[in-house]
Amino acid sequence: MINRKVKIPLYIQIYNVLREKIMNNEYKNGEFLPSERILSEMFKVERATTRRALELLVKENMLMKIPGAGTKVVYDPQVDDPVKPVTTTNSIAFLLPRNTSDKITQPFIAELFYNLEKECKKQNYSLFYTVIQSDEDLPDIILQRNVKGIIWVSQIEEDFIIKVKQLCIPSVLISNYVNGFTSILIDNIGGSCQAVEYLTKLGHKRIFLINGIKEYLNSIERLEGYRRALGNAGIEFNERYVRNGDWTFESGYAIMKELLEYSPKPSAIYAANDMMAFGAIKAINEHGLQVPGDISVIGFDDIEQCKYSMPALTTVRANVDLIANQAIKSLNELTSNFNTPAIKILIPTQLIIRESTKQLY
Repeated sequence: MINRKVKIPLYIQIYNVLREKIMNNEYKNGEFLPSERILSEMFKVERATTRRALELLVKENMLMKIPGAGTKVVYDPQVDDPVKPVTTTNSIAFLLPRNTSDKITQPFIAELFYNLEKECKKQNYSLFYTVIQSDEDLPDIILQRNVKGIIWVSQIEEDFIIKVKQLCIPSVLISNYVNGFTSILIDNIGGSCQAVEYLTKLGHKRIFLINGIKEYLNSIERLEGYRRALGNAGIEFNERYVRNGDWTFESGYAIMKELLEYSPKPSAIYAANDMMAFGAIKAINEHGLQVPGDISVIGFDDIEQCKYSMPALTTVRANVDLIANQAIKSLNELTSNFNTPAIKILIPTQLIIRESTKQLY
C-alpha cells in the first residue's frame, strides 16, 4: 500500500491511498473511516503520520472529524467538484525561535539565511522563514505548505522539533543539539579560546565577557571556552566579570555602561557576538574612552559590518558558507533516507585580527 523506499513522505502516500478510496466510492459519503489506530496498524506507521494524512483530507473538505464519533466521509465524487490532490513541494522551512532577539534582521541570521538560500537554489529548493510561537503554528507551517524539510535555527523548544519528527519531516538543527537529530554546530569553545588567548598574549588580565542568553548552547560553550583560556593563562575565573545579554546591540550597550562603573575597569571585553561588541564600543566611546586605546574589544561571528566599523572589529569568524552547505547536504541525505543516522558536524572558527585590540605595555 505504501512504499518506504521512495522519497515521497509516508503521510502523502497514505493521503493518496485514502483519497483514491474516497474517489472510487470504497469509502462512501456519510460513512466513517476506520479509527486512527486501525488505519495506523493497516499502514504500519505512527498515529501522528496517519493523523497528518487525515488532516490534509479534512482541509480539502473530503473528511470531517466528529468529536467522540470518528472521521466521516463528506465528499461524493458523483456530486461534488473534483479536488486537486496535494503533492510534496520543494519548500524548505527556516524556523526561528519565539525569542524576540532571534530575528531575521539580526545580521548573522540574515547572512545565514542568504547563504542557505544560495545552497537551496543549487538544489532547486525554495527557502522561506517564519517564527515558531506555539504548537498551533506547526499545522499551518508544516501541513499547509507541505515542506520537504526543516532547518531549525538557534534554541527552539525540543518539543516542537520532536513533534515534527513524528510527522516524518526531515530536520537539521543549526546552533542547537537535540539527541537523535543532525546538528550543525559552530566550534564555540575553540573560537572562544582563540579570542581570549589572543587577549592574554596581548597582556590583558581583566577580561570581561558579555555573553548571550544564558540557556543557549552558543552561550554555554562560549563561556566554557572563555574559562578554559583564562585557566590556560593562569588567570583566575571571576563570575563578576561575566554578564548575559540577549545578542542585541542594545544589550551590549547597556551591559558595557554598567561594567564601566567597575573599579578597576576592564582592560578588554570579549563579546559573544559582534552586535553586542558594537554596543559595547558605543558605550565606551560615550564614556570618553577609546577602543583600543583604553579598552580592547573582540566579538564573535565576523558579520559584514566588522570590516567597516570604527575601529574595524577583531572577531572570531564562523564560516557561514560552510554551515549552509553542510545543512543542505544533510537535509538532502535525510530526504533520500529518513533513517539516516544523526550526526554532529563541527564548523571550525578563525580569529580575524583587525583594529579593536591592542598590546598592553
